[in-house]
Amino acid sequence: MNIVTNTNNFVQLKGNVTKDVEPITIQNGNQLSKFTIAINKTVINANGQPVSKVSFVDICCWGEVGVATKDLKKGDRIQLIGDLVGNEKSTGQDGKIYYNTYVNAETILSITPKSESVTKT
Repeated sequence: MNIVTNTNNFVQLKGNVTKDVEPITIQNGNQLSKFTIAINKTVINANGQPVSKVSFVDICCWGEVGVATKDLKKGDRIQLIGDLVGNEKSTGQDGKIYYNTYVNAETILSITPKSESVTKT
């Protein structure tokens, strides 16, 4: 059982992986996976019609969770729990400063109907 200790910064998301996950081994030997999920939502527009909206969320996984994501493929549906990390900034080619927000996933569950799912906490 996982116990969430940081309830001030807690996210739970369900979405589809946008491309095959490729784990990275960094210099100190730690495993890291970075990927994006698409989250679909239906909203009602000003005319009362349902409209589909998609949000793309960057995900980062470290250690055993990063290793466990190696079999995730484009289109796989996952549910994750993690914390929101923000204010990483970089300067673009246009000279503007851009901020990045991502989710540091602590638990990932594959909910794609398969014979075997990826689960790691």
